[in-house]
Amino acid sequence: MRTTDLETHDSTLLSGQRRVVYALDDAGQYQGVHSAGWEPEEQAGLDEVDWFDHLRTECRARIAQGLDSPLRYHMYRLRLDESLLAEAVGLWSWRVKRHLGPKGFAALSPALRERYARVLGMSAQDLDRCD
Repeated sequence: MRTTDLETHDSTLLSGQRRVVYALDDAGQYQGVHSAGWEPEEQAGLDEVDWFDHLRTECRARIAQGLDSPLRYHMYRLRLDESLLAEAVGLWSWRVKRHLGPKGFAALSPALRERYARVLGMSAQDLDRCD
């Protein structure tokens, strides 16, 4: 993209914030240019937020049916997937996947519950709540 092709539009960035994007100038060199963002990029971000909200809503119903654990709900609340949560907690992905089910979640040790809670920014007692 060239610096002359950068679009301007109403952005969802807060209070007039801008980001730096890199584009080619007239001399063919990459240059940092301040921008309010690119509309397709912004729409993709908004779609992702909607998708995680949808997953969280579905998860809440699955928890009520005994099919999912509250840990999955909180993972979606922070827009994480299994691999990101595993990396943040410092566990193998297969262990996190097991904890996302009701049986694995119920068997969590207090120390492991505390690790999850710390990563999710909540207390270990609130880990069971989905609101």
